[in-house]
Amino acid sequence: RNHHRNHHHHHHHQRENEEQSAWLADALAIVKKHAHQMKRAMSERNLRDALKNASAMLGELRAQQLSPKNYYALFTHATFELEFVREFFANKETHGRSAMELYELVQHAGNVLPRLYLLVCVGSVYVESGEGKAKDVLRDVAEMAKGCQHPVHGLFLRAYLAQTVKARGLLPDTGNELERNGGGTVEDSIEFTLSNFTEMNKLWVRMQRFNRQQRQQQQSGSGGGSGTATPGGGGATGGGERGG
Repeated sequence: RNHHRNHHHHHHHQRENEEQSAWLADALAIVKKHAHQMKRAMSERNLRDALKNASAMLGELRAQQLSPKNYYALFTHATFELEFVREFFANKETHGRSAMELYELVQHAGNVLPRLYLLVCVGSVYVESGEGKAKDVLRDVAEMAKGCQHPVHGLFLRAYLAQTVKARGLLPDTGNELERNGGGTVEDSIEFTLSNFTEMNKLWVRMQRFNRQQRQQQQSGSGGGSGTATPGGGGATGGGERGG
């Protein structure tokens, strides 16, 4: 009988993997489609359509059913495409808006998660353009990122925030240009880094707890791994995606 149960488990596992692969393939195809339309809009200097497609592309990161490994693959593709958005934002003659206007504009994106990714993206341009003070923009973005309380979504969003800050050199440091231009001090940088890290830690703990609950459900035979529990406990929207 034990052999039979293992056999059943193996089949269940295989089916789950196939489902995962199909979900990921679908999501990647949608990201690719919107990224293509987004770049076309950019080449036509159409800011509105570029933003609309960027937002739709990032909407795929709201996926609930992907395993963290597959979600990571999706995240990597989406954030790769987001780099084109950053370059478009940074190149003022293509859209004729100030970085501050763009920063205001992306805050009207429909869903919480796409809005936050775009905010991090344009936030870096805001700082680099010299229009926004590093410490203010970073504090603002880190605060708004609290709008996403879904453990997996929030973790990756904050990883993207940390990545962007590091890649674009957005932290004021002793004697660096940002500090000289009144963008803040090394203390501001430490405060930002620690607060982002603290929030990531909270999300991580909640994700672990959620994974444990799911495993217990599967073992007791209830739920059968159909993903009935939602991280963050808030029904289908996953807790933190308020008005998402």
